[in-house]
This record gives sequence, structure tokens and C-alpha cells, in this order.
Amino acid sequence: EQTISGIDFRTSVRGGYNLLQGTAAFDLENWETSGNVSAVRNTVDTIDTESGGTFLLGAGTSSTLSQTVKTIPGGMYCYMLRYKLIGSVIGPAILTVQDTETVLSAAPEYTMVQGRFTATATQTVFQLSNQDGSLHVADMVIIAGAEVNAWQQGQNEIITSGYRYTNGRL
Repeated sequence: EQTISGIDFRTSVRGGYNLLQGTAAFDLENWETSGNVSAVRNTVDTIDTESGGTFLLGAGTSSTLSQTVKTIPGGMYCYMLRYKLIGSVIGPAILTVQDTETVLSAAPEYTMVQGRFTATATQTVFQLSNQDGSLHVADMVIIAGAEVNAWQQGQNEIITSGYRYTNGRL
């Protein structure tokens, strides 16, 4: 923080770029899916998200949402997401990052999940799976570094109120 002639200048470094693409949930273009998966924007379910969108892994079928990102072996990475799981009777949903599973228990309100890992290969799989209930997932991030606590867009993504620019296209 610096003060120059009465003007406050503040900067904040969060550690890098989101390696996941398409996390604002405009569509499923950047994702591998199976079962009942949809991208949702501008509804009651998206009000409490930073990205303004959520992915819904729906009830009735076993559903998955996944993306493979480039990583550097030996590099430290961290991840974050917010989720809510409603109406799950059979069991919890599962987040898998580089073969490590995290159980996502029933949660009626958005709940943050954070973690870190050291990459073991040039590609890392980020996957969510749900067998029962409605899993809403938002604000997903993987970045290089030790900590992340806020959503950010992926590289080459610019999101404004009027336009969306992603992967070199409007």
C-alpha cells in the first residue's frame, strides 16, 4: 500500500492464473461430462457465487464433470471450489484432484473446499462426481502456489456484463 499525494494505491497478488477454463458456467465447452450435467447462470442458485454461475450435477443418474489441466511435475498447486449438495440419500459427492478424493457431504448452503497438491505429471485431472441429489458447484480454481481463497477467471477469459471472451472468441 502506498500513498502518493493523497491517492491510495493498493495491489494484491493472488498467486497466478486459474488453470481451469470455463468456470463461469456459461456452457460446458471446456468440460468432459457424463450423466445429467448443466451450466446455470443468473438464478437464485448463482447469487452467492463469485463467478455468477454454477454447474449442476443432477439427481437420478451418476454424473461427472471433469477437466484436465497442464501442470509441471514437482510444482505446488492449490485448488478451491464452493458447493452445495441437496437431497442426497445414497451418499456424498466426490471431488478428485490428482487421484486424491475429497468427500463432499450434504450441505444446504454453499460450502468452500480448499486443498493443495504437488504435481506428479504434466497433466492433472480435476473431477467431480455425484450419484444422488443435486450437486451445485461454483467458483472452481486451480492455480500454481500454496493458497487460493477467491475465484478468478482462466487464462484468455474476459467476462464483462455485456460480452464474454474465452479461448480467443467472443
